Amino acid sequence: MARWCKEQKPQLFEPGKLDSAVDSRWLGIFHQYDLRNIAAHGMHDLNSNVASYFSFSRIPEALTARHSHLLELLVSHMHVALVRALAQAEPMQHPKPAAHVAITQHESVVLHWIREGKTNGEIAQILGRSEHTIKNQVRAILLKLRVNNRTHAVSKALMLGVVS
Repeated sequence: MARWCKEQKPQLFEPGKLDSAVDSRWLGIFHQYDLRNIAAHGMHDLNSNVASYFSFSRIPEALTARHSHLLELLVSHMHVALVRALAQAEPMQHPKPAAHVAITQHESVVLHWIREGKTNGEIAQILGRSEHTIKNQVRAILLKLRVNNRTHAVSKALMLGVVS
């Protein structure tokens, strides 16, 4: 992307070509994910800021000037489509403040132990309750936080300030 910002033209990369000019850490990641090649191009806004940048990888043929030409033709249309899609997208919903989530003291303690990675059985043993009681409390926590699993429950509870 840095090279695209300088040159303002489509960028084509295949390993073995210009490897010496590429950061070795980036090249390692490139190989780790088996990207094979990259063809990239972008658009600037009226103030010359990057407005969009598109990159394609694992193209099943050697990259040529034809790919650069195709990027020059298509990226402006892709940019317009992206801008239209973003304009029509629903605004992100911000989570409700913690005051709206009524987690009980017992549920808060259970959330703490869930955060520590304990199973229902382990939590029951630690708190001296039955595993069935803990299972019901976990279910209640998931419903109150409107999440589907324990990990998401802990994440959302932390975000809302329900647990520290």
